[in-house]
Formats: sequence, structure tokens, C-alpha cells
Amino acid sequence: MSVEVQLFNDGTGLLFTYRGVVRPEDDQRANEIIDQSYDRRTARFSLIDNRAVTKNTTTSEEIRMIADFCIEASKNTPKHIVAVVAPKDISFGLGRMWQTLSEETSWSIGIYRDMASAEDFIQKEHMKLFGEDLGEIRVTGTLVPEIG
Repeated sequence: MSVEVQLFNDGTGLLFTYRGVVRPEDDQRANEIIDQSYDRRTARFSLIDNRAVTKNTTTSEEIRMIADFCIEASKNTPKHIVAVVAPKDISFGLGRMWQTLSEETSWSIGIYRDMASAEDFIQKEHMKLFGEDLGEIRVTGTLVPEIG
């Protein structure tokens, strides 16, 4: 698998793009790189793009560990929006499992089959949480070059 992390809107958003076979160790490495060079408290939203995933072998225990990481992270970023694009059934189901296990966060989380619905969710939740129009969601830089 490979994962790439890009910045949206001058760092107020993160785009995680996954390709190929999902391997949790690649995701863990990407998050380590993010933590070395980025203050997550500046992020208002994250978009997780699984459209190019060909196989997902993530276990329920690994989903639990990701949820635990998010619960801890939410203590520093209580107002955060996460939209997951997961057109395939396995990724969609794992996304829903993560959403349920992450209920302790105060985050707004949505799992969608298509990018347009995910972006619409981010726009609406941004207005609700931050009281301002997000404008166009656009990539403005790369935080983690493709790894994996």
C-alpha cells in the first residue's frame, strides 16, 4: 500500500490518500511523520480517500487501536470533522466500525461512498462547527510524500 498526506486550505485540512493494499504500518509511519512536522491542532478537518484501495486487511483490533489514537488526539482537537470516502464494501464497513469505536471523540464523522458526498459533509459541518464558509476545498501542499 501507499499513503500520501496532503494539506488542504493552507493547513486547515488534511487529505489522506490510500492506494493498493492497506497496511496499518504504513499509516502508522505517516502519522509519525505528521507528528514531527505539523501541529494537528490547526486542522479543522480530515478527508480519508480510500477510492484507490484494492485490498484492505485491517483487523478489528487494528481498527480499535486507530480509534484509541483518535480518542486521545481529540483531547487536543475537540472540534474536528472527518469524512471517509469508501466505495468498496469492506472499507465502508471498517469505516463504520471505526466511527462507532470513535464515538468518545467530539468529532463530526461521516462515512461515504463518493467524494462529492464527503466534501458536502465537510462543508456543512464546517459551517455548523466554525460558523464560516470553508470555500473551495483545495490541496495547498504535501505533508507526507507517498510512502509504502
